[in-house]
Amino acid sequence: MCVSCGVPFAAAGDVEHHCEACLRHPRPFRQARACALYETGVDDHPLKTALHRYKYRPEASLARPLAGILTTRCPLPVHAYDRIVPVPLHTERLRWRGFNQALLLARPLSKQTGTPIDAHSLRRLRATRPQV
Repeated sequence: MCVSCGVPFAAAGDVEHHCEACLRHPRPFRQARACALYETGVDDHPLKTALHRYKYRPEASLARPLAGILTTRCPLPVHAYDRIVPVPLHTERLRWRGFNQALLLARPLSKQTGTPIDAHSLRRLRATRPQV
């Protein structure tokens, strides 16, 4: 896997290095990882469907299974961090959804790793458009 962007290489190996894309165009970040991948062009992918239902419909019941994916497949050593800081919602979006999906995902991760949640250091001041 690329040490910068996290894209897996075609062949498994012990040697960590940068992928061709990161060598040609260095990223503005040090490291990025994902706990799961799906093809963006595939509309009926189960993970994509679940994430869209969780994000765009008020389906808090999906928090537990999605958190399970996060806690079992998260490739970063989360136990090495001091705090988990879920990104807050603007008050309007929180009223519409009824829950903060990032906070619901953070709770099982905190429980599993023993890393405390800090849900008060960040504040969302502006109502921005949803990211798709």
